[in-house]
Amino acid sequence: MEFITDNFWIVWLAVAGIMLVVEMNTTALVSIWFVMGAVASAVVSFFLKNIPVQIVIFLGISFFCLFLFRLLYKEKIMTKNGEDAEYSPVGKKATVVETVSSVGGKVRLDDVYWKAVCEEETEISVDNIVVVVASEGTTLKVKLLN
Repeated sequence: MEFITDNFWIVWLAVAGIMLVVEMNTTALVSIWFVMGAVASAVVSFFLKNIPVQIVIFLGISFFCLFLFRLLYKEKIMTKNGEDAEYSPVGKKATVVETVSSVGGKVRLDDVYWKAVCEEETEISVDNIVVVVASEGTTLKVKLLN
């Protein structure tokens, strides 16, 4: 048990790594703050072996960063309808690069590849032009351009 207490920084770095992977797959800017909290707790664990205090520091730093970011950038990142204020792909045309169905696929929009799902229960084949009807995180909901 003493080994774990003395080397708890390994656990914190593992938590940071897991949260970083989660953030890379969601891009919701939520998990990244837990990465910061875990790294801070890893540093603290070298000086303070009290695990409950490390957990409080982890949660405190994580939530402080999350709420500070939301407070400072809320108006810049979100519009009233929840769309990204800086860039909204809704209404833009994209090219299908991997067959799109209601389950998934890929499109290219402005030289960026996006996950996409079809609005209807059909499949849209490669090289078709689609229009974006909604954006849900990093996934675009598309329909075939008539």
